[in-house]
Amino acid sequence: MSLGLHKGMRTIILKQMQIITTHIMADFDALACMVAAKKLYPQAHLVFPGSQEKKVRDYLKESPFALEFLSPSQIDPEEVELVIIVDTKLKERIGDLAKIVELGRAKVHIYDHHPAHP
Repeated sequence: MSLGLHKGMRTIILKQMQIITTHIMADFDALACMVAAKKLYPQAHLVFPGSQEKKVRDYLKESPFALEFLSPSQIDPEEVELVIIVDTKLKERIGDLAKIVELGRAKVHIYDHHPAHP
C-alpha cells in the first residue's frame, strides 16, 4: 500500500481496493452491519459515506474497540474492485460513494434486512 498526500489529507492508493459502506446518517444498526461485514471481508476498508447519528459519533469516540474508517475523499473510485453495501439497498443513500457503483467497474454486494418496497 502506498500513501500519497492530497490537499493535506492522506489518500489511500491501493490496487483492488474493497470498501464496506452503509447509508448516510448511519445509526447503530448500520455500524453493527459494517462490523459484521468486516468479519466476512477482512481486507475491506470501512467507509462512512457521510455523517453518523450523534450517538454513533459519541460511541466511536469513546469505544474501546479500535475501528479504522476511511473518508470518501481517501478513496480513488478507479481502484475499487468491490463495494459492500450494508443496511440499505438504495444507491441514493450512500452519498458520493454511489459514483463508484455508477462507474460499473466494481462488483457490488448488498446486505440489507429491510423489506423491499413495492
